[in-house]
Amino acid sequence: MATIAHKTKKEDQTASSKDDCLSDIEDGSECEGDDDSIASLLVPTPVTSHSATTTTATNRGRSSPARTDAKGAPVPTQVELAEDIEKLFKGLAAFNEDPYSTSKLCRQKTDLYGESGSQLRQQVRDKLKSWKKLSLVECEQVLKDLGVWTSSQTNTQTKLRSDNLEQPRRPQVKVSVTKPKPSSQSPQLTFLQPKKDIMNAPNTFTIKVNTAHPEANREVMVYDLDRIQGAGEANKNTLYKGFWICLPIDVRFILDDVNTEHWKARVFSSNSVLLSIQAWNYSHLYDRDELETNVDENVLEAIDNCHHGLEDESSDVKEARKWKHLLLQFGDGVELSAKHIFLGAGDDEKLKLELLAVTVTHKKMPTLNYTSMYAAWKVARIDMKPNKKGKVEKQEDKSEAARLLEKINGGIAGMKLE
Repeated sequence: MATIAHKTKKEDQTASSKDDCLSDIEDGSECEGDDDSIASLLVPTPVTSHSATTTTATNRGRSSPARTDAKGAPVPTQVELAEDIEKLFKGLAAFNEDPYSTSKLCRQKTDLYGESGSQLRQQVRDKLKSWKKLSLVECEQVLKDLGVWTSSQTNTQTKLRSDNLEQPRRPQVKVSVTKPKPSSQSPQLTFLQPKKDIMNAPNTFTIKVNTAHPEANREVMVYDLDRIQGAGEANKNTLYKGFWICLPIDVRFILDDVNTEHWKARVFSSNSVLLSIQAWNYSHLYDRDELETNVDENVLEAIDNCHHGLEDESSDVKEARKWKHLLLQFGDGVELSAKHIFLGAGDDEKLKLELLAVTVTHKKMPTLNYTSMYAAWKVARIDMKPNKKGKVEKQEDKSEAARLLEKINGGIAGMKLE
């Protein structure tokens, strides 16, 4: 043990190079299994017509770097790898520059990444080797596809925080952190503009919007939309293109608290919309007794444990955990606007909230009426030319004297000047 404790840095690096880091510098058969491990896509990646004609067969196999099959490193392991790379090396770029990075990383968690010489360790080494061959853009795509918080998202987070600090605050409305009950001991929290420490990595997520696959946008469905009616006199005959954003909700949040804006949306930047929504599932927060009759005891214990953990947190943390923030990023070149279709948008470019109630039955249970509730918003595109509707009005170009004369008894002898 003493010998190990007193190894020099050079000896440690030498040992590392004989262990995991061999996969970083060798081009032998160890790499061959990696092509199989990344055969199937984990996340579909759209390919433009230009890239489709210029991409080689080899590169097409790598259109999404975050992928695996039965022979490759499991997806949860890939997520852990990506997170550890961000923590230890501050990104894949720095990880790629360190010749001993694979060894340093794998030795941190041998229980997760496998012991040296094991099959799991080989899978991890192969995956890391394939990542080291990627460009910086592809490195960022790996993290986004795996849902790992990236450095670019950290920059966005900083903007989110500073932007929210600049918003004017409305009069505070206080509600209890638990299901509303008349109790003087219930802690009181404020559900208004988020404080500086409320928007953070655990509860803020960036979504690259894919309208070609509306279902592939996390909690929300997003559709391309035509013929959005413009707002105001200047836009009364204008029909914009844009997007429709739809989110399933639980109406009981509203019934419990009629003062809080439970689901909010606004244009955050020229091509992004920020949604601030309830983070928790209502039943998991408030229907504990009903869940007790439907779940195993260990499940109920897990739920209770989380509730106690939440209750023990500070007020700011409780407040933060009530909310989830989704930053919907649309494509480059997209310019969004709320003001053109909603007069109440204001300086914050707030999107108009719509509530949809859908009540259905099923032929197998005709006596059961089921109602699902949705929050929805429309946002206009102003980078695309809008359509006009209605009859074209002829513009009259009269002199000022002629217009004044028409005001006198409706013109001269009731005749209109042309």
